[in-house]
Amino acid sequence: MSKYQFTESDIYLPGTDIPKNRLGIETPDLLHEVEGTLLQQAYTRFITELDPSVHFDENYFKALHRDTYESLHNPQKSKAGGGGEVMRMCATKTPACCLI
Repeated sequence: MSKYQFTESDIYLPGTDIPKNRLGIETPDLLHEVEGTLLQQAYTRFITELDPSVHFDENYFKALHRDTYESLHNPQKSKAGGGGEVMRMCATKTPACCLI
């Protein structure tokens, strides 16, 4: 079962619940493995940047999320003109899977 929620969206590969991605990954196990590696890199970055001068505010975490996943996923504008649908999709995940 997929961790993604929006199966009726054009962000998915046709006939699947796998989000389109820049690496052409078509299997959920490989996609989850790549996302896990990217998330580990984000945690390392976060720990490295722990410093009293860094403002860990909403903008910081949005940037960390964007920088973490932009090499894999193509953010798309929602029909409402707000943030990317991928960003809204990620907001439905558990905190361990998403940094926003």
